[in-house]
Amino acid sequence: MREMFERKRFRRNPMDIELVSEISLKDISDWLLSLYEGLPEDLLSQLRNLETLRAGLSPIYKEMQKGDSIWRCRTQKTGPLYGNEGIALVRKNRPRIYIAFIHY
Repeated sequence: MREMFERKRFRRNPMDIELVSEISLKDISDWLLSLYEGLPEDLLSQLRNLETLRAGLSPIYKEMQKGDSIWRCRTQKTGPLYGNEGIALVRKNRPRIYIAFIHY
């Protein structure tokens, strides 16, 4: 699970990302559980634990300011072997920090 939240996977100020929908921590958990439903139960339980999930996403949550929100995002272009989907901290309608969870 640590690999999923490695600091190097977070990108700052991505220019090729479009906002899909605003999302809560519980929504992130549900989304990741649906993506990774085949994982061993001990890993899935970590995705269900909102405090563990928040800790993994700490680069995003540590920089949140009043008025910021968390969004599910994707690259503007997607196709076979191109593009990704993930979560971003959004400030003034612009993604500030992004982590991809699905790579096409």
